[in-house]
Amino acid sequence: MTPTDPRAVVQQALSDIVDGPLVTDERGDQTFVADGVPSFVQHGRLGDGVELLTLSCLAATGQPTSPSLHRWAHERNATMLLGGIVLVAGTEGTVDVLLRYCLPGGTDAAVLRQVLLPVIAAAADVRRELAAA
Repeated sequence: MTPTDPRAVVQQALSDIVDGPLVTDERGDQTFVADGVPSFVQHGRLGDGVELLTLSCLAATGQPTSPSLHRWAHERNATMLLGGIVLVAGTEGTVDVLLRYCLPGGTDAAVLRQVLLPVIAAAADVRRELAAA
């Protein structure tokens, strides 16, 4: 990987905050855990020369689905400056709670870190908030 390789940039940006290894799969996408939150960075291209990074953080799994949870997600999304909460249908009336954020690729490691850290922190806050409920 070269220093301009987006995978290397992500690795450099997150190397000292992950709870374990930052794993790159065969497609170049990366998984890691930070502040107890499993996360995934997907690298993609939207068009000619338009690089995109998508960060998905698994804030909670197996939450009982309810109108109050959906209302909570809607209200939380309305106040979030970074990213959005997505409820993914699970099994037997449960949902998994994801926090997602998309940003342009081609960003240097320092700038990328400044963007990713608040998103990861928000996912950890959501995780704690749901665990306390």
